[in-house]
Amino acid sequence: SLGIILDLCRNGWVTANTAQSNSQGLELSNCTGIVMTDNLAKSNTLEAIVIYGGSAHLIARNIIRYNLATGMSINAGSNNMILQNTFDSNTAYQIVIDQGSVSDTFLKNIIRTSSTNPDSAVKNSATPTSTKFSFARNYWGTTDVVAIRKRLTWTPGAADSITFIPYRLDVVDTAAGGDTTAPLPPVNVTLDTTTAGVIKVTWTIPTV
Repeated sequence: SLGIILDLCRNGWVTANTAQSNSQGLELSNCTGIVMTDNLAKSNTLEAIVIYGGSAHLIARNIIRYNLATGMSINAGSNNMILQNTFDSNTAYQIVIDQGSVSDTFLKNIIRTSSTNPDSAVKNSATPTSTKFSFARNYWGTTDVVAIRKRLTWTPGAADSITFIPYRLDVVDTAAGGDTTAPLPPVNVTLDTTTAGVIKVTWTIPTV
């Protein structure tokens, strides 16, 4: 069974639904300008959210978790904004970008891999391989830049096509209107210059 499918639709809304235990959760097929917000896509056997073609969608504040394949798949989609979603423990990749996708932006999401495939966060198979995608200010479940990079996969010739720096150091507030409070600056900053040619900077992380 399928969850929700929109085909050849323009400027619609898909809001506050639960797509659970289907073969596929939510699909936009050759649509334009769809706003998909505050949905739960859980425990589906295939992809939780699929975008086939189309453009200019806002995919925001959805929870995509525990699906048995990929969390979100974008196939030949363009100019889509993927904002403040939670991708959590989907068995395969959390996000797959494929075919002729271009200019899709992934901002302020929580992206946690599954224990089955801990290094499978994002896969970029888009063509041409020179296409880059912005994944700035997401939270990856770790602050280790080497660990984050290991969770990104791209086809040969597309090295560094997923730009993930800067990234969040803590969980993103994905609630409506959330993540609007700027963090406090570091406190107790000290500079140690006792070693010639080296400046050691230490600080305390603020509470906000």
